[in-house]
This record gives sequence, C-alpha cells and structure tokens, in this order.
Amino acid sequence: MPRSLLIRSDIHPYHITSRCNNKEFFPLPLREVWPIMLNRLRQTHEAHNLAIHAFVLMGNHFHLLCHTPKSNIDEAMHFFLRMTSVDINIRARTKNHLWGGRYKNDMPIWTSNTYGKAITEVVLRPNGNLEAIDGSNNSQWSSQSMRSPRNDRAVFLQDDGNLVIYEGESAIWASGTNNVFTEAEVAQSAVLRAEEMLRRWDTKYSQNRKYALLLQEDGNVVLYKDYRGQVNGRSTGTALWATGTSGQDVDAFKMQDDGNLVAYRRGNRPTWSSQTSGKGGGRSTVLMVQNDGNVVIYKRLEPTRPGNTQLYRGADPIWATQTAGK
Repeated sequence: MPRSLLIRSDIHPYHITSRCNNKEFFPLPLREVWPIMLNRLRQTHEAHNLAIHAFVLMGNHFHLLCHTPKSNIDEAMHFFLRMTSVDINIRARTKNHLWGGRYKNDMPIWTSNTYGKAITEVVLRPNGNLEAIDGSNNSQWSSQSMRSPRNDRAVFLQDDGNLVIYEGESAIWASGTNNVFTEAEVAQSAVLRAEEMLRRWDTKYSQNRKYALLLQEDGNVVLYKDYRGQVNGRSTGTALWATGTSGQDVDAFKMQDDGNLVAYRRGNRPTWSSQTSGKGGGRSTVLMVQNDGNVVIYKRLEPTRPGNTQLYRGADPIWATQTAGK
C-alpha cells in the first residue's frame, strides 16, 4: 500500500500520529520516554520552526498537534522521529527500528474559524443549533440552524467527509465538505486527469483510503473496498466493480479528454470503454475516486470554499460506477 499523501502547508494545523514498530510498546517506561520526547520536540521547534500546540504520549504511539510556518512538515518530522529513535535505543540498549514507518498526517477541509478562542466544548442544543463554547460559556461559533426544540436531532460525520445535523432523516445543516479535494490531493491522490492513465498496479485511492481503483497484473481494472495490497498473489479487500478485462492483456486505463474512459491492450488496442466519447470537458475532464465509494467522470473541477479552505469538487458528472455507499 503506498504512503499516504503528504501535504505541505504554512497555515493549517496538522494532527500527526506515529506508532512503534509492529505496534509494540516503547522499550522504556513512559516516565523515561517523556523527557526524551520533550527535549526533541524543543529541538525540532528550534531547528525547524515547528509550532507545537499539543502533545500526547501513549504506551506505543503519540499524537501531536502542530503547524509549520515554513511548510516543512516532512523535514521537521524526519528530524524528530530519527532523533527520538536514536535516544530511546541508546537508553534501552537496543538496535531495533523504533517507529513503524512514516508518520500519518491529517489536514482540515473545514474549520469554525475559532482558532485561539479557547473552545472547551461543542454542543448540539435542543433547538438544533450546533455551538462552539469557550471557557466563559460564551458561544464563539454556531451553525445558525435554530428551530423548535425536538429530541430527534443528531450530528454525524459521514464517510463522504460531510458534517451534517439531522432532524430525523432530514438534514438541517451541513459543512458542505462532501467529496471535496484540496489542491494537492487533486494533483496527486484520488484524481485521474484528462489524458492521464493507470499502468499495471498503478492505484488511485479515495481520500479516506477506504476505496482503491487499480489496474491488476491480469488486465482487469477493479475498484476495491478496504484494499491492503497483495497476499499470496491475490488482491485483498472486497471488489465492488470491474471492467471484466481479466486475461485481455490490458496495460493502460486512460481518461481521455473527449470524456471516454478506455482500457487498452498492448499495441494501443481498446477493449473496454465507458462509452462517453464526446461528453467530456476537454482537458478539464477528470475521473475521481470518491470517499463514498463511487468512481465518477466529471466534465471539470469547480472551486468551493465551505469553510476558510480552498477546495475543489467535481461538476457535471457524465459516468459513474454506481457504487456509492457500498
């Protein structure tokens, strides 16, 4: 499974996590690990200008909230993980890998714009209003979704990335972040642009890493749920959709600028297509692997700003695998 997408930012905060190798516990008591971590965090701040907001140390991993004014999260975390590994191995007299691979990082797609306002809780009121409350019990943000009091309202963070207040089965407010992409994700992660193609074992993942579209060695293009690579020569996960081109020597799966998605055999011979030629948006045409499990061809991407972050969303769909929610 490829590494998760690295997004560099000088504005937005990161939630960083890293776990010990093989999920083992630290080879030292936490009371000895703690000062090592604090010392290296201080040095990372001084050497790489890492702004630290919160740090939590657990038995075999940590959580770090931070931001990087110099857009250098990769340099800062490389230094921190390398030096803490050296320190702990020396103290414990071990030579093993301490950390189990690269750290994981998450970035926001929507915010309440309450940074620095000492928010202590987020409350869904009986009147349907969602509020961010500070330490003086003042509301610093609200969803402005006030209605008559009822007891059947709830807040859900959906798989598609949307935060929604429901009244029964009806939505009364949403963050508007369903199936949106940052600029970096558009460039690297879940999008196949016009005239781009998948080759053997190339994979496009949804942002939530739950769905994967790949061109297999046997020539079949398959959409998987919970894909975790190959085990004994077989793909893991649940297959939701496929081109049915196994054994047909397919070596390219191309998103054409005319709107047609085509599987090509060697020698540039088409063997499967979405039959959408002439319906695309030219060079703006994109194929997107979405968080809801659907793979969709859109004529173009349109900018949207549901919070204070510039995002993009597909517009004018012309074809889909019809696998949303599966």
